[in-house]
This record gives sequence, C-alpha cells and structure tokens, in this order.
Amino acid sequence: MIHNIFQVPVYQNELKIDNQSLSKYCIQLSHKEKGRTISNIGGWQSNYFKENNNSMLIKNLWPNVKKHAIQFGKKINVDVKGNLGSLWVNVNGYKDTNSLHHHPDCLVSGVYYIKTHEDCGNIRFYHPCHLLLSQDWKNMKHIPNEYNSYNSATWWYPSIEGMLYLFPSWLLHAVEPNLSKREKRISVSFNIS
Repeated sequence: MIHNIFQVPVYQNELKIDNQSLSKYCIQLSHKEKGRTISNIGGWQSNYFKENNNSMLIKNLWPNVKKHAIQFGKKINVDVKGNLGSLWVNVNGYKDTNSLHHHPDCLVSGVYYIKTHEDCGNIRFYHPCHLLLSQDWKNMKHIPNEYNSYNSATWWYPSIEGMLYLFPSWLLHAVEPNLSKREKRISVSFNIS
C-alpha cells in the first residue's frame, strides 16, 4: 500500500473574461508607471493594487479570482476568506523571466494569464525538497523511466491565456523566459490573506 502524504495542491481553472481589454489596460499602465523589480528579470512589474482600488483589474478580474480562491480553500480544507493582500501586473518581453521565489506572509497566491502565445514561458513549481531530490537521487544515478509527482523535483504548467492558477504561498515557483521576439506575456499575480 502507498500512502500519499505531504501533497502540494495547485488549482487550475479557465476564466471567461475580456482579456483583450485587460491586455490594453496593462500595456497602457506599463507606459505610465515606472514599476518595480522584485522577482522579475527584465520586463515590467506594476506596483501593488489593493482591493479598494477602482481599476479595471479589481472590477473585472478580482471577483472571479476571489470566488475560485474560496473554492480552492474548501477543497484543501483551509479557511480562505478571499481577502486580497496585493495584486500586480507583469509584462514580459523577449527573454524576460521571473526568478525562483515564494510569497511570504500570505495564505494563497496565484497568477492569471491575460495574454500568452507559444514559447512565452511556462510556470514552474518546485518540490519543497527539490534540492535534496535533485542532489541525492542524481548522486545515486537515479533516472526515472518516467517523471511523475513522486520523483520530480519540479513540475510545470503551461502559460495559457485565460488560465488561473492558485497555490499555497509558500510553494517555490518561477516563470521561464519569454522566447518570442514579437509578443509579450501579460499576467496578473496576487496574494490572498
């Protein structure tokens, strides 16, 4: 018998909202504000939006995200009330990426993809013991016949336009480089307390 212990949940759901208008809004915002550098290597990242902000993002996107965050909490038996801690925009051009990081002092974090394309870079999650898995099993010359959730140090999900991903805020993650010279990857990230 195998018992699955210490499982890590990642919630995925497609949202049906007006991404074209959100994309235009995010690009305009990136031209108006200086932005900041946190986990982004290249690209542009906005300052935080709060729940009382009257922006298009809060009006059109946040109610959908909140509903799914509460559902996610119910599925993993964690009391997620859906209080927005912070929300920000990411605009990534050619070779722009987000380095390995987590979101401290939050309960649930997530990303919503507003604009994507082929080769725009996937989101990659790291097993909480990824360094041990990578080092110890590699030193023993362990190469799985097929990678799965038991033997993988990392796991990726595609960056798909309209897709929402939610995950525990402590889960390490990164976003691969955008390899398109013409198209930008636009996403919104957020923390729920």
